[in-house]
Amino acid sequence: MSTTIKTRNHTESTISAEKKACQILSSLIPDNKNVQDHLQHKNKDYHLVAGDDLFENSRPQLINRHFLSNLKQLKKNDAKTILISQTVSDYEQGLKFKILCNRLENISTIIVKDQKSYQLLQDKGITQTQLSFDIRFLLEPSTFALMEAYKSVQSCQPSLNKCCLITLPDSNNEENKYHSSMTKNILSACQQVITMGLTPIILFQPSEQVHLITSQGIKDKLPGVYFIDTTRHNPLITDYDFLQALLHVSRYKITSNYLSTIFAVTTGFKPLTFYTSELEHDLIKRLKLPHNSICERRSPTLDERSLTEPQKVDINLIRQHICTAFQLSEPLH
Repeated sequence: MSTTIKTRNHTESTISAEKKACQILSSLIPDNKNVQDHLQHKNKDYHLVAGDDLFENSRPQLINRHFLSNLKQLKKNDAKTILISQTVSDYEQGLKFKILCNRLENISTIIVKDQKSYQLLQDKGITQTQLSFDIRFLLEPSTFALMEAYKSVQSCQPSLNKCCLITLPDSNNEENKYHSSMTKNILSACQQVITMGLTPIILFQPSEQVHLITSQGIKDKLPGVYFIDTTRHNPLITDYDFLQALLHVSRYKITSNYLSTIFAVTTGFKPLTFYTSELEHDLIKRLKLPHNSICERRSPTLDERSLTEPQKVDINLIRQHICTAFQLSEPLH
């Protein structure tokens, strides 16, 4: 089994996706080795911790009870802990980063998912840091979710070869400053997609207030756009499974947030991406994905060829990289 520490900035679908990916990694361990199920149990061997925002990265100057509680939990079994799929890319050289580095010095293995985090920790002498990719690249949509996704997309556009799925940016304080530019650029992307002879279908989450505002703004100005609520599906399917399945059923897609870009890449083709954060930009650079910044004041012209003739990407190579980094972790040897 595995342990994922929840953070306040996670949506439930993100947490579930990480837990599923942790289970896949756990299955790689030989039968005579165990991954610790709970931090307080000391009779098992290893403790696997994943969390996209384990250290409150969105608030790099804030030292709060949640941040300190996570560090305290890690201290209980640091020599047998594998931190995986981490990022500290938003940190500056402040007190919080110093406290974090003091705790990470004793962690057996730290596997980060972006180049900046790797360099920051290496520069601080935390040499047990490895660079890999987000563990959610290991996921595949279930057959049941794919069937549901086909029905949802075809209810908007019967021909799958004529639809283009567009995801919306996640909301955080930094991105909210650029909300008007993001809405304008998504609207422009929809107009350009229509010009290409495709039907734009926006994937949104009603729990994200920014998604609701953006979707309503687009509905008012461009009636030819369709919308799919990624939380409305058969209750036997998880939100993340449905989102990944949706991105698998359409060849054409524009992703505007980190998780949807990961899921689009798992199809084996490179999506056209709008990036809003350093973490997303790092992934774009490492995988050489076609991209634009969604925060630009002037709406970018889409690269039609990148959208309609997407390049292949070797998803198996990415997955092999993640699994190898995990299997070479110090506690497993």
